Amino acid sequence: MIQAKMVNNVRTKSLSLTLKGHAGYAVAGSDNVFASASILAYTLLQNLSKARIARFASLEPGDSVIECKCLSEEEYAKADSYFGFTFSGLELLSDNYPDYVSAKSMVTAE
Repeated sequence: MIQAKMVNNVRTKSLSLTLKGHAGYAVAGSDNVFASASILAYTLLQNLSKARIARFASLEPGDSVIECKCLSEEEYAKADSYFGFTFSGLELLSDNYPDYVSAKSMVTAE
């Protein structure tokens, strides 16, 4: 199962997305659920890159992390929307494939 977790810290203007595990919907190389989650993560990374938002990323099969700490309100607003769109896609996967994907988000000010 893919476990997706998004954390949004409004005080520090930092966001993170973690994807752990494999969907197990089909054999490796044919798993459309895993491929869908992967392309959402790559799309998030591409959007952050195009917007020149500093980020850390480690994208490994079954263990991916994308993080950013924004330097301005404008940057934070863009990053927040990119992370939000990505997480919406992960929630859709979770709704349609609940045995293969779980998606949780947390907003904090700590």
